[in-house]
Amino acid sequence: MEKKYESLSTYLMLSKKIINKFAPKFIVKHMLNDEDAISDVAVALMNADKNFDPNREGSGHGKKTLYSYRNQCGLWAIKTYVTKQYKSKKLSSLDFVLDDNSNTMYSTISDKNSRDPLDIIIENEQESNTIMIYLLFLIPL
Repeated sequence: MEKKYESLSTYLMLSKKIINKFAPKFIVKHMLNDEDAISDVAVALMNADKNFDPNREGSGHGKKTLYSYRNQCGLWAIKTYVTKQYKSKKLSSLDFVLDDNSNTMYSTISDKNSRDPLDIIIENEQESNTIMIYLLFLIPL
């Protein structure tokens, strides 16, 4: 039996519908704006079409339709996406903009253990000037 597949745009549309219908309400907007989430569900739907067996019978539940099997695979994809989101470590960046004035986290965090490069240059310059003055007075011309 020949498997029939839909177009990519159809899978993307179906994945958006499944996310809108079955995803937890607090994350629907985030998932619909995330291309990775939509594509993960679309891939699950494609795999559902590939793996669907119309002759398979469940234990006491009868046969599944392609529609219900797609929904089930879509639900699994949503669950996997949500689980990955909450278990993944969040990356922190020092270039994160903190406020409307474009202040970054890097600019507000100072390192107390290291000296400012400008202070080091000024100190070196003063030391060299002190040495030069000392040498000028010690060595007669």
